[in-house]
Amino acid sequence: MLFLANSKLRVGGWACQAKKKTPANNVILVYTSGNGAGTPFATLRVGNKRPDVAKVFGSSSLLNCGFSDIIDISNLPEGNLQISAWTVDTERNIANQIAKTYSIRKL
Repeated sequence: MLFLANSKLRVGGWACQAKKKTPANNVILVYTSGNGAGTPFATLRVGNKRPDVAKVFGSSSLLNCGFSDIIDISNLPEGNLQISAWTVDTERNIANQIAKTYSIRKL
């Protein structure tokens, strides 16, 4: 989920390490502009309660897999940006994109 108002980006959702069925440690937000290179710009803590996710997956270990925050994006470049969210499995050195990529136009 992503909402934009007054140079603020409101994000929220859930993230887990799929192989381990445990909450992700964090979520990294990345923007991509016209040059195609992804640039990380925020790290979000995972730990909000998401009983709906735990119920769907039948795993109480996923109860605290939620995240939400409001991010100031005034320092991001102007123009069309693609915003994506990623988790990083530090044991396997693999980044996994979560959810879809969002397109925004920053003025």
